[in-house]
Amino acid sequence: MRWKPIYNRLWVIPLIAFSILVSSCDLKPTTMGYQHRLFVVADSVTWAKVEPQVTEAFETTVPTPLEEKEFVVSHITLDQLNTVRTRMNIVFIGLAEGKGETDLYLQKYLPQTFKDGVAAGKYLYLFNDDMFARDQIGIIFFAQNISAFREQFPLIQKEMLKTFKQKYYARLKKGMFEKGENTKLEELLQKHYGWSVRVQHDYFLALQDLDAHYVWLRRINPDRWVSIWEENNTADSLSRDAIQNLRNTMARKYYQGDIVDSEDLVIEKVDFEGHPAQKMSGLWRNDSLMVGGPFRLYTWLDSKTEKRYCIDIAVRAPSKKKKPYLDQLEVIAHTFSLAKQEDVKH
Repeated sequence: MRWKPIYNRLWVIPLIAFSILVSSCDLKPTTMGYQHRLFVVADSVTWAKVEPQVTEAFETTVPTPLEEKEFVVSHITLDQLNTVRTRMNIVFIGLAEGKGETDLYLQKYLPQTFKDGVAAGKYLYLFNDDMFARDQIGIIFFAQNISAFREQFPLIQKEMLKTFKQKYYARLKKGMFEKGENTKLEELLQKHYGWSVRVQHDYFLALQDLDAHYVWLRRINPDRWVSIWEENNTADSLSRDAIQNLRNTMARKYYQGDIVDSEDLVIEKVDFEGHPAQKMSGLWRNDSLMVGGPFRLYTWLDSKTEKRYCIDIAVRAPSKKKKPYLDQLEVIAHTFSLAKQEDVKH
């Protein structure tokens, strides 16, 4: 039978029956631990055979300039579940034909509709969030056997990771702004520049250039920032050299001479809040100050305003992990929105 991938977005009704793994929302504790850690509950024999595929999918490396993992996967057995049940991300992997503890656990409590879909080759995974704690991301993989898992996982990997990252950033955004928000700064940006982003309470306006429509938002300990500006270039897309020059020109003017390290640059086409955009990821350095770190630059042409917008995010955090701070900056960058015309000060 040819396998037909059916993703979690089609999985609705069977989740109602999957109540054994969850408790009342009012009784659940709050999640704890690191946002980027995943604990995988699987029988040891199963894990030994699927580990390469699973870790390769989640543990993509990010140059910062040292290589950091996008997410960190840790394997546990079912009898260790209580020690991590309130962590941020819990993943189960089981087999319909398996005889291990995790296999039998899932065989007993997964809804029959889902198990029938697995047997028919239609389902491989589902998201079941808040299983044991509030704001917890949960994924359950359930294959007929190891061969089926290995065959089907590459087919659903991209869609599954996309959904996982959406949930990850949504949770991160919620946690960031629960602690406070600089609404006065947001209102200032909206009135004077015609756009705004949400910023946490401890960001400040490090520099602004009204004539150049440039703003530098910054937070220290460790140092990280968001720069936003407009460009006159109205081409639909820019070359690699043009995007690199875009950032270098801005950095020379406002960042005390930072330059892009050309060696590890990645340019990709992305969707930025509904706009076809280009994203440049790489490393910046300042040879005179002997400092550097990772950055990401988004640029796109807005069809309504006929303006090119640029958002640059960067981190300088010696001896610290940079990826968590980059993720927070990604959240801020993706809150960018144009103001209504009547809200803009002329």
